[in-house]
Amino acid sequence: MILASVNLLSVILFFVALGLLISIHELGHLLTAKLFNVYCFEYSLGFGPKIFQKKGKGGETDYSIRAIPLGGYVAMFGETETIPEGVEVDPNRSLLAIKKWKRAIIMAAGVVLNFVLGFILMLSNTLFFPQSFATNKITVQETINETPTLAFKAGLKTGDEIISVERQYLPEGLISEDYPLEKIDVSTYDDLWNKALAYVVPQNEDDVLNLTLNWIPVDNQNETNPEIKSYTFILRVENTQKTVSSCTGSEEIDEYKWATIGISNYTYQKRLGFFEAIKTAGKDWWEAATAIAEALGQLFIGKGFENLGGPVAILTTSSTALEIGFGTYLWLWGMISVNLGIFNLLPFPGLDGWHLLVVTIEGITKKEIPAKVKNIVSLVGMIILFAFMGFVFIKDIVGLF
Repeated sequence: MILASVNLLSVILFFVALGLLISIHELGHLLTAKLFNVYCFEYSLGFGPKIFQKKGKGGETDYSIRAIPLGGYVAMFGETETIPEGVEVDPNRSLLAIKKWKRAIIMAAGVVLNFVLGFILMLSNTLFFPQSFATNKITVQETINETPTLAFKAGLKTGDEIISVERQYLPEGLISEDYPLEKIDVSTYDDLWNKALAYVVPQNEDDVLNLTLNWIPVDNQNETNPEIKSYTFILRVENTQKTVSSCTGSEEIDEYKWATIGISNYTYQKRLGFFEAIKTAGKDWWEAATAIAEALGQLFIGKGFENLGGPVAILTTSSTALEIGFGTYLWLWGMISVNLGIFNLLPFPGLDGWHLLVVTIEGITKKEIPAKVKNIVSLVGMIILFAFMGFVFIKDIVGLF
């Protein structure tokens, strides 16, 4: 069951982590606004009715927690035309009264802090928890559903060291010299099995992949001239169905994958030194950022909607990560923090990217866009965003069943 890993602890940690991401984002806006002397009426975590509110030092800013924990905001003078009753504000403390580069910094600060938090969480994983590393050795699964696997029948054992891979992809099973035999050196690969198979995707049910593994048996690896064994798997396609969502609705399509061999990476764990941990966290951060940017880009051309997930999906995924280990949990929330930052950079009304776009346009044209126009566009954008969030939430709920 999808919700099997969700328990009280994972729910509590989910809200703590989500609150941390939101509070850090809004704190970026608040701190930079105050740095540039912009009057801030309220710093709020969540939307909707107030659950808790406390007046800050100096009596200027209300710090609030609201009922719907799906975001937050900083209400700044100039961004909103509504001034609380009994409050008098110097016009020079308006967001619109400061230089445009300062406004841009205020709008970008939340994203920057999300990026920083993402790196810190990933660094906490690499620095304080042992990391798993794949090698060119393998783990062999002997049976699947009580049936011996192809790897086990071929004589492969856990710990065998793969030294090279040869593969020949035959579309529709055609035998021809037009389809070359690729030789893959696996000596430098950290992820042997993905490198051997991931980039050869079957396109129809008649495709064939000839995959030859050359290996040193685990029992002979300490010998001076160890024996090298070889076996060629003739892999055919397993045809399955998957549901794909797009702008035009959902449909069932064929999904092709190669028959299961029964091999996975043989991994080991070690703790990283300080500088190695920083390097690894930086690599993780960059890979997460580029993957998220690519995924968002796919949405604009109507692809990848099946991969969308909201709070429910995040809860179930983070609960599974927590079962794997707290280091994995920190890494996942680091990725989510980066995701939040990149999403907020989109130039869509209601998001930080939109405000940055407006400041840029005003800076280039030397003209202020009328506040009424900006407010209307932002309101429409927020309505669309909340509708989109509702769609994703319903999709998550449907996905549970």
